[in-house]
This record gives sequence, structure tokens and C-alpha cells, in this order.
Amino acid sequence: MLKPLYRIAPLILFAPIAFANTDGIDRSLQIRKYSRPCCGFLTGGLAERMGFSGFVDPAKLGPHDFGALNKKKNKKDKTAPKEKFGMVFTCNGGFVDVAHLRDNADWAAQIYLTLQDQVGTGASVPIRLETDLKSYTLELPKLTSQEVAALTPAILGDAAVTLAFDAGVLHEIGTQFPQTVSGPKIGALTDWAINERNSSFSLEDVYSNLIGAKLGIEAIRSSKPFNEAMTELLDQKLKDLKVVSLAQSREVYQSLKGTWWDSSPYKLDHKNVRKKNFGYTGIITPAVPTNDTIQKICGTQQKMDSEVPGVSMQVGYIRQVPDKRYLRKLKRGIGFTPRTRSKEITAEDFPVIVPAIRARVLKDLPEADTY
Repeated sequence: MLKPLYRIAPLILFAPIAFANTDGIDRSLQIRKYSRPCCGFLTGGLAERMGFSGFVDPAKLGPHDFGALNKKKNKKDKTAPKEKFGMVFTCNGGFVDVAHLRDNADWAAQIYLTLQDQVGTGASVPIRLETDLKSYTLELPKLTSQEVAALTPAILGDAAVTLAFDAGVLHEIGTQFPQTVSGPKIGALTDWAINERNSSFSLEDVYSNLIGAKLGIEAIRSSKPFNEAMTELLDQKLKDLKVVSLAQSREVYQSLKGTWWDSSPYKLDHKNVRKKNFGYTGIITPAVPTNDTIQKICGTQQKMDSEVPGVSMQVGYIRQVPDKRYLRKLKRGIGFTPRTRSKEITAEDFPVIVPAIRARVLKDLPEADTY
């Protein structure tokens, strides 16, 4: 939800002292791409065998490492953090993609620091780069000194969460169409050989993105070094969500075969992942399954919703300008044409784009968001 600036300015009276602990964060490192291989929900398929996805032991996640694969590491450095990523199952939050969570924590922290340095300056900051989706930018409209002074650390934190989450929604939108988003483009056939539509608004993505962004802001505003704080916060969040063991996660996954995921794990089409989460603003409710197997493992389940804080576009917004090729796909696929002459897409377009994608998916998967 977008909030007018005059609604948030009075909060300066109750603002905490500005603080960001950048210990462990390389400010020269600009995180532009997903730095960790994300899971995808097809853990029984070829992707897992190639080491790109799978379940992870929640007791052995290792220390968080800001930026992870975006930076060059000395392979001989035995002291370098060895974080783990993959998917876990939680009784109250459903499946959580730890790679998505960690990435969004880092993005939110980086956006928060950028806002601290440049909010109100009129700057346009490259914030993310994804093959055919090109670059996303963080637009920071000019503000008066009084308006900037009214932006408390709490407000900037909420803004960073929302902006990181919005960038994630743009990713989910982009993967709905035959184009290369997450990986490198290798020739013209890449779009069809590596179809990411099965991953678009996959049931675990938006919730993992949001809780990751929130943990990232909590960590950057902690008195502890960022990586240390994130390691502790991630562990506690999963406990709050009632995370289960590695063996139990796999058992839950198998119990959902044929209902939540396709029974032919090697078949890479958009019907593989049968459940979706189309949340893009407001309250995000996790996709939490239940059946006899899950009830035996979890007992009572209580969905733990999370809310996208919202941010005034006067503070900042994520902007994407699709190329002509992507624009054609948006037009043909869901009938969408950008509102502006610049052909940009922002969060203001989500109420049109996401319901159109949902309608498109429900034609093939009528119960995609019923759970």
C-alpha cells in the first residue's frame, strides 16, 4: 500500500536514533543478481541432481554471508563462511526457500544503506540485473531538507523492506513468460530450453522474500555485525515458524505428490508446481498445506501472516523499463501495456499485472491458490 508523505512525517517525534551496523558488509559490493542458487519446488527433478535445489537441514544452515556468490572468494581461505541454502518445511509458514530469504535480506539491507545515503537526492540507482529483464533501478525523487528530516530510520527500514519485496515481485512477473531471467542466456533457444514459468509465483517464493527482507532490516539495525545478527535471526524465525527436520521436510513433500506438485518431476512445464502464491501487497498469507502426514508431524498449525509495510513513492520506488521483446510478451500473454510513455513498470502496475497472471494460471490450474 502506498502512503502519502504527510502521513509518515509526524512519526519523527517518536523516531529511534539512526543506526546501521555495517560490520561484515562490503559497501563497495553491489548485489545486482541472485547470489545463491534458488530451489524451485521441483526438488525431485533434474535440478536437484545438478545441485541447484533440494531440502536443507535447518540445524546446519551455517553462518550468513552477505553477498555470498556476488563476491570473489579465496578458495584456500578455510575461515570463509560456509552458509547453506535450500528448502525447509515449517508448520506455520509452509515451505521456506532459504536462498530467496537470504538474498532478500541482503537486498533489503543494501537498499536501506542506499536510502540513508541518497534518499531525497533525485538519484537513480541500479539495484538489480536479470538477463532478459535487464536492469531495475531504485528511483529516489528529490525531497526538501525538511521532508528528508522526517524520514526516520523506522520509515526507511519499512521502505527498504517494501522496495526489496517489489523487486522480487518484478522477478516473479518476468518468469511467467518464455524468457531467460535467472540464468545466463546461451543462444536464441535458451528461452524455451530453460522455461521458468513453473517458478513464477511459486507457492514458497513471495513469503520467503518478505520474511527475508524483514530479517535483513532487523539485522542491519542490530548492534551486532550483520552476518552474525542474520544468522541468529534466521535461526529464531524458523523456530517461530515451527521448522521440522530434514527428514520430515522430505516426508511432507512426498505426501503432497500429485496435489501440490506434478508427479512427473522431470517434466519442466508450468504445471509442475500446482500451487501458487500471488501475494504482492498488504498481508501475505503463506501457502501452508495440511494432510494426515503433516498433522502427525506438526499437530496444531497456525498460519503466520506477514505484512508488506508499504512506502510512499515520494520516498523511492523500483522502476523497470522492459525492452520491446518483453513488452510484446506482456501484451500477448496478459494484455498489459505500460501506462507511461517511458514504458516503465512500477508497483503501481501490480494491481493490474498480478491479477491478470493469476487469471492466466487458473485456466490451467483452477485450484492454484486454494490451500
